[in-house]
This record gives sequence, structure tokens and C-alpha cells, in this order.
Amino acid sequence: YLLTNLNPYQPTSTGGEIGGQLDLYYSLRNKQNRSKYWNFHANFSMFNTLKYQPYPDAPMEESRNTWTEFNVDVERQWSRKLKTTLLYTFQKYDKDHGLGNGSYMNSHIVVADMTYKFNKKHSLHVEAQYLASSRETQGDWVALLAEYNFAPKFSFYVSDMWNCEKAEYNYSIDLKKHCLIHYYQVGASFTHGRTRIQLSYGRNREGVVCSGGVCRTQPAYTGINLALSTSF
Repeated sequence: YLLTNLNPYQPTSTGGEIGGQLDLYYSLRNKQNRSKYWNFHANFSMFNTLKYQPYPDAPMEESRNTWTEFNVDVERQWSRKLKTTLLYTFQKYDKDHGLGNGSYMNSHIVVADMTYKFNKKHSLHVEAQYLASSRETQGDWVALLAEYNFAPKFSFYVSDMWNCEKAEYNYSIDLKKHCLIHYYQVGASFTHGRTRIQLSYGRNREGVVCSGGVCRTQPAYTGINLALSTSF
């Protein structure tokens, strides 16, 4: 989801870290109608540095928490055509990633997700997301996404994500960069076998982008993006 990945977890570089995660799943199935069911899922993860340095040239001290996250989601398959998902996420993370004195940020994220299948090949997927955090950190964000799929080859989508804090509450530099700016996207993808090509245009936010366990820093830009992924 757009907002749950707004500030992804980044490994530290302070001499090691320790952490882990726990997932719990539970399903309720309708024996008379297999097209109707409930899926419940909860996840908890936490990572700490083995040691951390409160300021440059200072001696290393005991471990520090850099990431804590809790998720709970409920998936409901109403019929063969309609499926919905509700998700709540809490994130607490160290902006300095174990370096320096650290500044913790807390985020509460709510996502409503719906998929409607018109037939075996055509489906519509829509999402509404809201992120609440303190004005001193990054403020509140809103995101919307609509995606139309032509299985199994083509997919088209449009999305928007924006910081909805007013200018007079912008206490931090980070918030000023994003206040009331719309990060819109429109794109399409083509899939053939194990290869997927995606072409999109829009405004991209500065920050860290993680995909497949690999994270990279992305500058802010507005333009065209072409992505190719394959497996073999």
C-alpha cells in the first residue's frame, strides 16, 4: 500500500542489529458456499541495534529500538465477484536509524481495499488510505488508487497521494517539502509469462523506495518511469 510504505524500514549501520516478526492467521469458511469466507491476519515486527552511537566520536552504547510495527487486517470474500479488505497499521521508527540521539516518529494508518470482478478477465480494484501522525514529524496523508485489470496481460491504474496539513502547521523541514502537494500517478503494465513491463507518469516523492528486499534513495522528480521485472 502507498502509505504503509511511505517510510519503509531501513537496516542500520551501527555494528549489527537484531529483530524478528510474528504472523498469525485465522480463516472462517462457509462449507455450503466456498466463494464466501473471512480471513484474519495479525503481524508484529521489531528491530533493535546491537549498539548505537549517540553522537559522532562518542563511545558505542547499549541497543536502541529502530523499528516497531503492528498490523491487523480483515479480508472478506462476499461472493465470487466482490472482495474487501480493512487494514490498520501502527509504525514507530527512528528517523536516524540508530545513528545520533534519534527522533521517533509514530504513524497510524487505515486502509480500505475493494476488488470487484465483472467476469473472468475484467476487474476493478480501488483503495482509500489515511495516515495520521504528529504535525511535528510528517503530518497526515491521504491516498487514493483505482486500478482496472484485463487479465492476464494488461492493467491500468491512476493514483494520488498528498500531505493534507495546512501551511501554518509546518514545523519541520520534511513537512514543508510535501505540504498540500499532490503526488499523482497514471500508468499501465503488461505481463507475459514471468516478465512484467510497467510504464507510468507522475510526480514522485523524495525518499527511500524498497522492492524485493532492496532499498534505494530516490530523488523527487516529475516524469516518465519505465520498469522491467522478470524471474528465471
